[in-house]
Amino acid sequence: MAAGKGSRMSELTNVTPKPMVRVNGKRMIDTTIEALLSLGINEIYIVVGYLKERFEEVKADFPMVHLVENPCYETEENISSVYRVRDLLENAMIIEGDQYFFSPEPLNPEYEHTEYNCFWTDSPTRDWIVDVDETDRITGYHDKGGEKGWLCYGVSRWTPEDGRKLKKYVELEYEEKQNRHIHWDYVPFNVHKDQFDLYIRRTPADQRVELDSVAEIAKIDPSYRSMFL
Repeated sequence: MAAGKGSRMSELTNVTPKPMVRVNGKRMIDTTIEALLSLGINEIYIVVGYLKERFEEVKADFPMVHLVENPCYETEENISSVYRVRDLLENAMIIEGDQYFFSPEPLNPEYEHTEYNCFWTDSPTRDWIVDVDETDRITGYHDKGGEKGWLCYGVSRWTPEDGRKLKKYVELEYEEKQNRHIHWDYVPFNVHKDQFDLYIRRTPADQRVELDSVAEIAKIDPSYRSMFL
């Protein structure tokens, strides 16, 4: 999922797609691709939109990568990106492109249920958090965050059955209902929640980081600290 503009770090993304911003000398998206390859996953699709031509550089370095264009990235929410790859959702992972991985483990392809990577936070957050039962099945969600809870981040795994259902309901929302201004996760979490059994995958928080600002990048890459002098 790499179609967005990344406006919160416009100092860098005016000329570079956010997933291609270099951190410690490496493009963020490279850490994802290299982790997947190390785990034996080489069927990789990148949904592109903003500055799409720049991703040819990624394809040149990783020829196994396929680029899929989302021409509506500016006017529609990211359901439009999942819609473009709806035929590829069976036995698949959906990964947000603005993550920097320190370890391949969060992308481990072994799973039993449809599941979202999550870690526990005791700190207030504006990100998605979920409620779970004793089996780690997701029973509710809070898209505006909260004081504490299981925090979802941008990796989910989809069984063949649930991947087919996700395709069906994304098509229903996008084509028939013209509901194109929702985050794609609302499809299984909200509008069609009775059709899915979603679980969390407990993942240590320190194995990856989502970078939303130059200040956050500077915490792990000292070369960016001069931007604040």
